[in-house]
Parts: sequence; C-alpha cells; structure tokens
Amino acid sequence: MEDQDLNPGIFQMKSKRHIHIKYQYGAGLDIHNHYVTARVAVKRGNDIMPVATQEFKRSPEGMENMCRFLGKYLLGTVVMEATTQTAYVLDVLESFTGWGGIKPDIRVINSGLLKKYAGDLHEDGRDALMLAELGISGLARGSYIPLDIIRQLRAVTREIQFVDRDCTRVKNRIKRILTTWGLPMKNFKLHAAWANDVLQAFLQSNGDFGKAIASILEGKVPASKSTIGAIKRREGTFKEYASITLPSPILVTLKSYMLELSFNAGIVERVSREVVSIIDKEPLLQRLVKKLAVVPGLTESSAAQIIAEVGNIDRFHDVKGFLKYVGCAPSQHISGEERYAGHLAKRINHFSRNVFITAGKILTESVQKDSDLKEQARKILNAHFNDKRLVYTNVAVKIARVVYAILYKGAEYTPFYSSQPKGSFENSAPKSHKALTSGQIQRKIRNKTRALVNCMERLLDDKADPIYHQLSEFFKELHDSSEERKSKRKTIT
Repeated sequence: MEDQDLNPGIFQMKSKRHIHIKYQYGAGLDIHNHYVTARVAVKRGNDIMPVATQEFKRSPEGMENMCRFLGKYLLGTVVMEATTQTAYVLDVLESFTGWGGIKPDIRVINSGLLKKYAGDLHEDGRDALMLAELGISGLARGSYIPLDIIRQLRAVTREIQFVDRDCTRVKNRIKRILTTWGLPMKNFKLHAAWANDVLQAFLQSNGDFGKAIASILEGKVPASKSTIGAIKRREGTFKEYASITLPSPILVTLKSYMLELSFNAGIVERVSREVVSIIDKEPLLQRLVKKLAVVPGLTESSAAQIIAEVGNIDRFHDVKGFLKYVGCAPSQHISGEERYAGHLAKRINHFSRNVFITAGKILTESVQKDSDLKEQARKILNAHFNDKRLVYTNVAVKIARVVYAILYKGAEYTPFYSSQPKGSFENSAPKSHKALTSGQIQRKIRNKTRALVNCMERLLDDKADPIYHQLSEFFKELHDSSEERKSKRKTIT
C-alpha cells in the first residue's frame, strides 16, 4: 500500500496499523500546591521548540481546562515530576477521554532527572519545557505507579510514621525539661509503659518525684506489676532524685506534652484500624502480611508498611536492587580503578528504611525467641557492641534479605533455615529451569573462552613450558573464529 498523506505537516499514514508522526509533540507539567504550569513542545528536525504555555488552577474546573488544552495537540508524552501533589493530577489525566485518536504516554519521573545547578533561576515555564524535552527525546524513564489500593495503603501507613516522628519530638522535649530541672535519669525510656506510669504519678504528686515513686510502691497510684518491678530494680537510682520538685509552670508544660502524646497515640490507633480494613479487602494483601509478620522484628503493621512501599516486587530483578530501594545497601564510591563502599545511600525510600531499621532494633533488643536471624543479631552485637546504630543497620540488612526472598520467591519463613539438609525445598517455591537457547550457549562459551585467554596471557612468559603456549594459541583460535562468525551474522542482518 502506497503512503497516503492524511494531514501534511502533522502525521503520515503508512499502513492501516501504524501512524508515523512527522512532528513529535510532548507536554511537561510543573505542579505546585495551587496551580499547574503546562507547556507543549514540538520536535522539528533536531530542534525542540515550545508551542504553547498556560497556567491552570488545581481545582476540578482548572484540571478540566488543562485536559482540554492538552487534548488539542497530538501528544506523544506527558511528563511530570514525582511530588506529593502528583497523584491528583495523574488521576485526572488518566480518566480524561478527550485525547482523540492517540492517548499520550503519561509518565511520572524522579525529580533527580532534571539537572539544576546552584544559582539557576527557578521558572515554572522553563521547568515544564525541560520535562517536555525529556519526554520527546525518550529520556523520561517513568517511575513506578502503584495500584489504587496500594496507594491508599501507602498514604495511610506513611501518616503513622509522621505521627511517630511527632511523638519522638515530644518525648525529646520531655527529656529536655526533666534534665533541665534536675532529673537527668539515664535509660529513662518514654516508650516503655513503666516510664509513662512514673510520669503520670509524677504529675499527680504535683511535681514531687520522691512522693511519686513512694505512691507507686505503696499502691496509692494504680500501676501494673511490670511497672512496680521496673521501679524496684531502679530504686537505688531514683533515691538520688527523691528531693527534686518541679515548679507549677513547668508542670503545666509537662502535662501539655503528656496530653499530646496520648492524643497522638489515639491517632495511631485509629489509623491502624484503617490499615487493617484496607488489608481485609484484598486476600492477597492478607496472605503477604501474614507471611511477613512471622519474621522476627516485624509486626503486621510494619509488614503492611513494607508492602505499601515496595509495591510490585517483580520490578526488582535481584536482591541488590531491592536493598538499594529500601535503604539497606551502602553507597558505592568509584575513583579510577579504586572502588569502595561508604555509608548507606541517601537517594532511597526513607519510609521503608525506617521500618527495617526499627525491625533491626527490635530484633536486637526485644526479641528473645531463638532463630537464625536472632543468632546473626547476637554475632553482630558482639562484634560492634559500642556502635548500636551500626548493629541495627546490619541486622536490618539481614531482615531485608529475608523479606525479599519471601516476596519474590514466594517462600515461607523458616526460623532455622541453616540447619535444614541440603536439597530440602519444603519451605521454598519450586525453581523453574529454563532451557538455554543456542545463542545463549554460544555467548557463554565465548565469554568463558575470553576469560581463559586473558588468564593464560597473564600467567605465561618467555620461559614457560611450550605446552602452555600451544594451549594459549588454541584458545585464541577459538576466540577469533567465534568473533568472525559474530561479525558475519552482523553483516548479514
């Protein structure tokens, strides 16, 4: 069928199935809290030039006008940065039906793809044009967009981490007040139940610390047996501060912080119930959460957070990529021929790293049940006893490897996997054995041959045995013949 120009200057129809665009159009969206800057660009020859720029409010009416504006052009790509405001705009573009004959490829990219230097002026139109250029040039590698239910689960679980951060700030302020007014107690951990009971009794005693401890031991203030036992173990330390009394203005501040802690605890409880309701809607999520929750250091809440942040595990082809994403892999420093590992990489998913670091801390300090992971945590703790942060990180890496095996291979967690006999596949998914093609076999032989030739060249010298020279020549001939066949195939194709 001969080429037929349906619309000269825009696109050409070469066959019934393929539409070849003469001029490539693309759009970039620079998204802000209250408005969106949309810029359309076109590629003519080797040049990419802007066509139109318009600003829209982030309201339902403004988003509808933006879609109509973009729908006037035969766009190939629509590119935007991954920010907290991207989800709403992405949903609007995906649900728009007025694209005409071709729906553009909508991509959300990492903001690191935009090269910005110190001193560069920030212009919305310029940033939108850079995004459009990346899409037209084919350099806009789209980020992973999870399903709606995973996005909802991710949003809710992240709110729990935000509230936990607020609780940590409040606890640090409480410790600062106690230290300032003469109570610098070591190992007074406010996340423990006995510490909260001591603070409540301290407030009821009008800031008299000695009276608060005595009221708990005498049973005047209701407290659990674990709280009484913890106070008795620390009774010698508490006696040193028995004469401390806080002034009433400081008690008001302390009470306010305690109320904020209880309020945040209520928020976490309500949001956690919402997490459970989301998981109950999907049987697959239920099975994954139950599989991960049995790993030492993880709970159902932390397992849900991991699933929400990781999403589709198939996008990680090996454990290294998974560890890099969740923040459990060191950064690589390369200078010439030297290569060494540094601290943990910073361009990671910080939410998942917090979950794994917390799991490493729980496994190291709180978990008592024996397992292979617990034994590894003991060894790491003995090796780096003075650096607890390094211990928690190394244990987190071990847990992350187990989580990847469970999610990617479908395996069940086995507490004592190392003690299983070799060849036992009771608790692991069956491995698929794929037959190699002839091309793959030839490539493997060629690579092995090249490696052997290089090894022989390094070992041989003028005084070596002649038989080694003969072997070297033989392998060189094999290597040369394989290269000749490869070059012939290229010329034929």
